[in-house]
Amino acid sequence: IRKKWTGTIRYVLLAIDIPRGNEQSPKAVENMFSYLAGAHSTFNLIEKYWEGKVQLSFSLEIVSIDGYTQFLIRTPVHSRDLVESAVYSQYPDAEITEVNDYTEGIPIMFPNDEYDVWGCEFIQKTSSAYPIKTYKEFENPTGDPELAYKDPMATLMDLTSSLKKGEQLWYQIILIPIGFDWPTIADSEVKKILKEKDDSKKHLGDKIVDTIVKWLEEFSEAIYSMWGDIEEKEKEKQEQPFKMMNLKPREKKQVEALHDKTSKLGFEFKIRFVYVAKKEVMNKPKVTHGFVGYMKQFASLDLNNLKPDMDKTATKVHYFFKDYRLTLKKKKIVRNYKKRDKAAGRKAGIMNIE
Repeated sequence: IRKKWTGTIRYVLLAIDIPRGNEQSPKAVENMFSYLAGAHSTFNLIEKYWEGKVQLSFSLEIVSIDGYTQFLIRTPVHSRDLVESAVYSQYPDAEITEVNDYTEGIPIMFPNDEYDVWGCEFIQKTSSAYPIKTYKEFENPTGDPELAYKDPMATLMDLTSSLKKGEQLWYQIILIPIGFDWPTIADSEVKKILKEKDDSKKHLGDKIVDTIVKWLEEFSEAIYSMWGDIEEKEKEKQEQPFKMMNLKPREKKQVEALHDKTSKLGFEFKIRFVYVAKKEVMNKPKVTHGFVGYMKQFASLDLNNLKPDMDKTATKVHYFFKDYRLTLKKKKIVRNYKKRDKAAGRKAGIMNIE
């Protein structure tokens, strides 16, 4: 029923062109994401299980075809006004044009006589509660104003502009609006750092036993309190505020980063990268290594980073039935990209608007 309902949804692909002289800080795009979060929907039981309604997504894409680079947003038709308002609110002089889907001319069946492909999804190294490096860490507030921001996008733009005729680079970020409950994912991570027990992952039977034990402890405290024998419990309560002070610098940074990330609006996300080219001009080392290098700029090794998913979605295999498995992986990554499928592949992670 979900497939039947989503089959009724029409999508449109919009090309976004910003005039060269129109300068904005990265904060402008953060504001755009805040506005797009308004597309989050809630469904009652009938809508969800009888009609098959699900949360729809956006796809933000950067594509280079023969060295020509374009920024695009794929959106449900009924959300087109929302997307255009988000862009125009930050870039009033932007040009938004409806375009045809650039993926249609590329085959979905491999091996192919003319084309070859390499692709993968990018996943978070650790829990989604931890942030990656954001634009604020590329800012330099002192010195020459022209050098105040080192744009990490420059390396990607240099790579995309260097592609030859017959080469294509596709970069896709699927955005799935979510509600306000996601910050709770940080709670268990903070408890790990503070070396506290995390009761949220316990089974129902364990929780029942713990509740009974807690009642017994409270009852015993009430008895002991008659003789003033609760000094140890009071001592434990007094030590709680000092836990943060006793953390190592790395642990303190992690706790602060967890709270900073979960203080802003979030989206579920999925990132796909596809490099497809005619066999005679294909240059996998240059393009794939270059793109991975671009993504590594956002790595914060003591927090989180985005890495290519070499285990499941990357078009690389080892050991048994290599040809069959490699062909299957190539078909999947191209098909999932073309469909902008938010469910296929690895489980979606979470990033905030920053």
